[in-house]
Amino acid sequence: MTDFVIDTNVLMSILISGKADYRPILTFNNFILPDFALIEI
Repeated sequence: MTDFVIDTNVLMSILISGKADYRPILTFNNFILPDFALIEI
């Protein structure tokens, strides 16, 4: 597993797109979000 820092806008784009191509990426990597990310979502 690899750790990545990800922006909220990128995460939202992945979630909204609904593409199955992103599932392996989200499953096998750790994403670190800033504290305010959940507020923005």
